[in-house]
Amino acid sequence: MIFINNKYTAIYYKIVRRAAVRILPKELYKERHHIIPKSLGGNNTGENLVSLTGREHLICHIMYSLSNRGKPRHLQKMARG
Repeated sequence: MIFINNKYTAIYYKIVRRAAVRILPKELYKERHHIIPKSLGGNNTGENLVSLTGREHLICHIMYSLSNRGKPRHLQKMARG
């Protein structure tokens, strides 16, 4: 697991799990999100991609960054984008 087990990781996975099983309306703005970032070995397969609303996408990136505090600096930098 590339995440530290903390409250931010729990929020991140709650959003991702919900997004994996729902279908957003076609007219709603959405963004594709890599669950495991490509820079950390993730890929473009369906198992690693979810559709998020713009707000969810922003929250996921913030939670991912916070969930990796205490990781080596190069992983923290990757989490920030």
